[in-house]
Amino acid sequence: MLVVFFVRIGIDIGHWFRVMPGLVEKQNEKLAEDAASGRAIEKLIKEDMRQIDVEMQETLAQTPDEKGKEAVRRRYERIRQGSKQQMEQKAQDLIRAEEGIRPDTSPSALLWHFFTQSPSSNPQDVGIMPALMGSILLGLITLACAVPLGVGAAIYLEEYRSASRLARFIQLNINNLAGVPSIVYGVLGTYVFVELIFKPLESDTIAARNVIGGGMTLAMLTLPVIIIAAQEAIRTVPSSLRHAAFALGATRWQVIRNVVLPAGMPGIMTGIILAMSRALGEAAPLVFFGALLFVNHDPTLFSRFTILPMQIFGWASRPQEVFLYNAALASAVLL
Repeated sequence: MLVVFFVRIGIDIGHWFRVMPGLVEKQNEKLAEDAASGRAIEKLIKEDMRQIDVEMQETLAQTPDEKGKEAVRRRYERIRQGSKQQMEQKAQDLIRAEEGIRPDTSPSALLWHFFTQSPSSNPQDVGIMPALMGSILLGLITLACAVPLGVGAAIYLEEYRSASRLARFIQLNINNLAGVPSIVYGVLGTYVFVELIFKPLESDTIAARNVIGGGMTLAMLTLPVIIIAAQEAIRTVPSSLRHAAFALGATRWQVIRNVVLPAGMPGIMTGIILAMSRALGEAAPLVFFGALLFVNHDPTLFSRFTILPMQIFGWASRPQEVFLYNAALASAVLL
């Protein structure tokens, strides 16, 4: 099944590279036509103003008193200004659309646009920058919160704890937390970080459902995995290395820092990578937490956000087939 999945993604990405240049060229033609129409409207404005002046003169000729003529002039002046403003605005909008023309339709230019632009309702204009930045920020916050706590907890549980009933109870709960469904962590993160912490602080610059809260929710999700992986890595370090360091006069912390951690680092890093892979691919807890499907601005630590899994889900649910190609390319980026 995994082979079929990767083959399907490869096929859809190939379709993306074949279909996208044609869509961009069609859009360029339409934008060029709109710009030409805008310039034509600019030329028609003078003719339209002249026609209004002719109608005003005819009306004035039929108005006998001076007071009535003044009212006619004011009425036609309002008509003249309103018509001119409306036509000028329409012309400017059409001409401004010319800025969206993308003359370079090479694969490198299309990929650069895909990586650096925001989402759009047009499949040829979409980009993943806000979702990519959201995923990177969430990953960094998750690393900063989960790795020190997870590795520290593993060191304590393996090197310092006594074989007591309480220690066995803590270990049992850590093992159980690793199997808790991710949506439960979403519920917990929503209550703790949204309702209790950020909602009382909500303002124009601080959103209740922000990047920091989402990163901490994912940190809770990955913490049991990191702890268990780090414990297994520490257990693989031979006791003879510890005894040799103690025989040389090293303290317990010196043994842990200079012997145990370097020897167990490959296993610890493997656990961290697996935990981060799970965190970056999670959508369920962040759906409940409040991640958005459409964000057209780069996220900050205290703003609303979206992530690549959410963006992929949004595109995959669209009826146009081209959005499926966009989802396949975003999936390759996520992998």
